[in-house]
Amino acid sequence: MKKGVYLLVLVLAAASVFLWLKREKLPLYLSVDTPPAPALTPQQALDSFSLAPGFAIELVAAEPLVVDPVAMAWDEAGRLFVVEMRGFMPNAYGDGEDQPVGRVVMLLDDNGDGVMDRSEVFLDGLVMPRAVAVVNEGLLVAEPPTLWLCPNIHGKTRCENRRKVADYATNYESVSMEHLENGLMLGLDNWIYNSKSDRRFRFVDGELVVEPTLSRGQWGISQDNQGRRYYNTNSNFLSGDYFSAHSFSGASRGLGEQITDNDEVFSIRVNPGVNRAYLDGVLRDDGRLKSPTAVSGLAVYRGGQFPQSYWQDIFVPEPAANAVVQLRANLDSFEVSAEHITYADKRWGQREFLASTDERFRPVDMKVGPDGALYVIDMYRGIIQHKEFLTEELLAQILERGLDTPLGQGRIWRIVSTESPRLAAPQIAGASSEQLLDLLGSDVPWLRETAQRLLAARSDARDGLRQLVGKGGELAAVHALWALEAQGALDAATVATALARNTPALTRQLLLAAGPHMDRDTLLAVGDEALGDTAAALAWFDALKRFNGDAEVQRRLLAMLLSHGGDVYRREAAVRSSAGVEQEMLAAVLASDSLSPENGGAALLKALTNSAYQTAVADVAAAQQALPALLARIAALQDEKQWQQLAMLAGLASAAEKQDTPFSLAQAPALFVDKTLSGDDPLWDARLAARRAFTWPGDELASGREPLTGEQQALLAKGEKFYQHCANCHGKEGQGVPGLAPELAGSEWVTGPVEWLTRIVLDGMQGEIIVNGKTWNGVMPAHRHFPGLDADTLTGLLIHMRRLGPNRAAAPSVEQVSEIMALPANPNPWTAQAIRQVPYASPLDKFVGQYKISFVKFTFAVDEGELTVQAPMYGRSRLTQISETRFSSAQDGEELEFRFELDKRGEVSALYIVRGGQENRVEKVQ
Repeated sequence: MKKGVYLLVLVLAAASVFLWLKREKLPLYLSVDTPPAPALTPQQALDSFSLAPGFAIELVAAEPLVVDPVAMAWDEAGRLFVVEMRGFMPNAYGDGEDQPVGRVVMLLDDNGDGVMDRSEVFLDGLVMPRAVAVVNEGLLVAEPPTLWLCPNIHGKTRCENRRKVADYATNYESVSMEHLENGLMLGLDNWIYNSKSDRRFRFVDGELVVEPTLSRGQWGISQDNQGRRYYNTNSNFLSGDYFSAHSFSGASRGLGEQITDNDEVFSIRVNPGVNRAYLDGVLRDDGRLKSPTAVSGLAVYRGGQFPQSYWQDIFVPEPAANAVVQLRANLDSFEVSAEHITYADKRWGQREFLASTDERFRPVDMKVGPDGALYVIDMYRGIIQHKEFLTEELLAQILERGLDTPLGQGRIWRIVSTESPRLAAPQIAGASSEQLLDLLGSDVPWLRETAQRLLAARSDARDGLRQLVGKGGELAAVHALWALEAQGALDAATVATALARNTPALTRQLLLAAGPHMDRDTLLAVGDEALGDTAAALAWFDALKRFNGDAEVQRRLLAMLLSHGGDVYRREAAVRSSAGVEQEMLAAVLASDSLSPENGGAALLKALTNSAYQTAVADVAAAQQALPALLARIAALQDEKQWQQLAMLAGLASAAEKQDTPFSLAQAPALFVDKTLSGDDPLWDARLAARRAFTWPGDELASGREPLTGEQQALLAKGEKFYQHCANCHGKEGQGVPGLAPELAGSEWVTGPVEWLTRIVLDGMQGEIIVNGKTWNGVMPAHRHFPGLDADTLTGLLIHMRRLGPNRAAAPSVEQVSEIMALPANPNPWTAQAIRQVPYASPLDKFVGQYKISFVKFTFAVDEGELTVQAPMYGRSRLTQISETRFSSAQDGEELEFRFELDKRGEVSALYIVRGGQENRVEKVQ
């Protein structure tokens, strides 16, 4: 694979990967009226802001108190710890980034007016530090490749005896700093989650435990009151999880969902100084940024100082646009959606929640503070693009416009509502357990979460926590529940108390926290009313999988499935819970009178069959009985139950797509060697797709030959008989006859375009021709006049020739051959040069077209019989065909796969780009 195509992988993941595109016209930044971008004082910067009505923005800290800030966290004493990434792009070329100039500073507000008065260096000598979090054990600081713990920070002004607790962002030498672990968000469930990461952390007895989790986002992570996680990429405002889970990657809908798409940003200044300015659609006609390119850490506003109408809003910084975006979300719903809120602007028509005319305003992360206000981390600098992806165009702008200096600046801003009372920023370091229990119901999320964290270490608070679980408000009960979970104190009585309340939010969290430890009877006692909440039902399904061999558990799972058959989330959870007993569940489902296509029955059968296959092939010996039994069950579904057979076959077909090699059976199953099916029968295509999951001795598919329908086999019989005329010159097996005629087996003239082969048979061929590297020069007579060579026979002959020896070409249709026969005959035998001028339809033509992901368009085309992909700046690369609908390009162990989905008409209905097991759906534009 070309290097450019490898970079395309990152583009398709919405990464900032671009090279300078040389063009004859002037660079865009020279063709628009770009205002100057001088460094402003904090007071001047305040004047540059346009903010939503009803809000005010205030300075919390600025240089020299804070420099190049990128992350922050408050401790219970109200001290603000800020990570300074001072080594980021010291000049336009990134020289000196390896110097230990990074720091964590502690900002202190001595007089309580909300403005920081002092900055104490808490930890220095760091190389590109990137994240910080306060935990009961101390302060976590992320400095690739290490996660440090500064222990016992209470009352201390300096990090003492730091120790390594884990590796962190260890791929920093091979991957851009834009694509390294970051975040360190303490979740509702007491685990620490990261962005651009597939790991989560938790302290147990003073040591950090590391577990695999879903891979999420690029820079920054936040959560809602349910503990669901939200993140994004540099060109997507918002992605997230519809339900709380840390596994099931690639196995469940609702996880890693892109909540907003086709995002646009509305700035209030022209923005040519972005890395993608030369791509169509990135800038508006007036020079302002249109497509986001640098989306950063986000904040879910979950209560506090803003009016309640804002308590489900999500705020997203876009430093390349010098703006903060507001999204209004429906966080009480299971499926989250978000509306982009903009505000009227006299000059530009509309603008974001917060926007600046100052090009150096660089909001890179946001947090809701102890006072319920929204805090903005402003890195305040001209250069925001890292050197690895800095194009020549942007570099030229930086140098010409002086954006590389000055350095050593940075601000932290606070946004408050002018329509609501200010809230005090409390210091709760010395709070009693009783006081902390009261804070679990606070409107301010930081207070709730900090109280939960502190109570998790206080065994004297258990009785109070249990009382809140039983009688507290919804939020207080949820936080109390997780504080008990952190203590390992969720006993049976507390579980029973929580279940008795029968509130969706509490039941949902109880099943997440205690479900893996609940006994069978307690889980089965959870009523259907409580499980009407989808997220609670998913947690219940997952907790029950430990008992899936139990008949009563299976009965209850089945009842839930059939009553919510159209719910894809419950269906997938139930299938996960059926792992190992799928065949028993299939028998129960098939025996149910209420199973129908209308209630999601087909999707359920497909999913269970897929899972049954995956479970079976994990044990080769057992699979020799399990899989034939599964196939026999499918074959028995005839007549009015044919829809069920089709659904189960689709399950096997989907399993085949994920299986590297088909499972080898001892003999051919009757289901797949049925010669009575025609190509028009819907069962034919379904069985053909499903049989790719299997092989057996003598399997045609294993040899690469496509199995023939009953109609095609009848045509083949005619063609084999006619081939006797050809065998005299080309050999019985198509091996050729020395000195007489070339081989047909292995010849690209035979396996190539059907249009060429058909015309050669009909009209003959003469002159020099190269077959398998050997030159021949002779005359092959025309066969058009041969008696009995009608369309059926000629089609059968072509099928036979295209399956000789190593030939594995697709069978042509009678209709296709008939159309070619109806064309005027060539007056003379074809020459190699002449036949190559005959146009032909490639089976790859259906994949041709333009597709778009994020801001990049790329084009698939057919070139000399091969599919190619091309994108701006990357050139064209040929793809290797893996199967009928899958293509890849690989080099040095890195593989990018293109997977097309076809509809019943054989047209492309979807394209997915796969890298490292993760898929990105791509939109077709033409």
